[in-house]
Amino acid sequence: MQKLNETLNLNNINLSVLFLIYPNPTKSSAILKIENPSNEVYALTLFTSSGEIVQTIKNITSNEIKIERQNLPSGIYYFQLKSEKQFHSMGKLIFD
Repeated sequence: MQKLNETLNLNNINLSVLFLIYPNPTKSSAILKIENPSNEVYALTLFTSSGEIVQTIKNITSNEIKIERQNLPSGIYYFQLKSEKQFHSMGKLIFD
């Protein structure tokens, strides 16, 4: 089991990426829409409230990311969106 084990450095935070996630809550999948005016490459990490990483999507260049439930149990999950150098956004996703 891999755990999210990072400490955020305030110097590396850029909260300028706006996002919308829908539907939320969802039963099977959700779409995360982001603004990416500088065409950065992002990675999305989905993890549990205890920090266990359950899904990672890398090399994201589009403005829409589909997050699939796969075999995850119902519950609250958190996602982290970041580029190579900066943390950008964090949010919550609920699977019914």
